[in-house]
Amino acid sequence: MKRRVTRLTSAAVAPLILAGCATPYETKMPDGHVLFFVAGYRGDFARVESKHKHDIIEIIVLPSENQNSRVAIRHLRNRDWKKALDCFEQAKKDDMNDHRSIFGMGVCMEKLGDDVYQIQILLSGFGPENRSRQLDRSLVHYQSALEHYKAAVLLHIDSKFEASRDRVDMKIKALTQDKPDQSVAPPH
Repeated sequence: MKRRVTRLTSAAVAPLILAGCATPYETKMPDGHVLFFVAGYRGDFARVESKHKHDIIEIIVLPSENQNSRVAIRHLRNRDWKKALDCFEQAKKDDMNDHRSIFGMGVCMEKLGDDVYQIQILLSGFGPENRSRQLDRSLVHYQSALEHYKAAVLLHIDSKFEASRDRVDMKIKALTQDKPDQSVAPPH
């Protein structure tokens, strides 16, 4: 039987251990180094990367017990944010207090906002009105992500939820500062 090995950063392993999905182990190597690893991982998860300033943030999304939430995790791994969002929404309809699905919805909205923002960067040479339209779309996604993160924090205190909320809040502030002021008419 072939074992699947997934390499995760220590920051990514911590939520798996805290959620009871994995057991931490450490072993001392012959050269004296201590090797830390996780064994006995039970369950499914998605690892999603989000850019914030110059850093790449790794977000671990765990499914709830709901089957739709588990399907959403598969869509997240395939980077299909819209299908994942639909599945998380179905899971939330089944249980309004499903904090993991609500958090997953926030991740999907943040990734949709990131994608639109990247398009805006690519189109930045095509005029300020096009840039402004893309910034507006990105801002809508980020604001929705923020609302989902806030709801997840209210339902279940988790440092991962709080960090995501704070990160998206900073993205919104950066976008609103970056957005051209439309109240000032251009000189004729």
